[in-house]
Amino acid sequence: NELKQVEAFDPYRKVEAETIAWGYGLKTRETDRAIYINNIDDGEFLMLKGVDFKKGARRLKVSASNEKGSPAYIEVRIDSPNGPLCGRVKIEPTNGFKTFTCQLKGMSDVHKLYSVFKGESGSDLFEWDWWQMSR
Repeated sequence: NELKQVEAFDPYRKVEAETIAWGYGLKTRETDRAIYINNIDDGEFLMLKGVDFKKGARRLKVSASNEKGSPAYIEVRIDSPNGPLCGRVKIEPTNGFKTFTCQLKGMSDVHKLYSVFKGESGSDLFEWDWWQMSR
């Protein structure tokens, strides 16, 4: 028995990465300051239902930490994990958490939002704290 969504999800506010409708294989790490998504492997994804992009999201900002040494990516897709590619954030190697951004296209109206993870190292690509879109 699936619960009905009370209202559309607002992607223009700061959203904690652990806010998900569905994810596969991911875990969280909690500190005294925050909760992070971790154990992110190539090909895994997070999904949020009923995200209202209104007349169009143009930019995505994410906070992530990549101490693995090779770049990783978050592909922003709508409707399915293989749906239209609307943007791609490159998560460069870091020493701690840093903010990364990308341009978005083709994101308007209400859709399922998929964050699909890609990386050459294959497993435990990076840790993800939060994200926010802008128009």
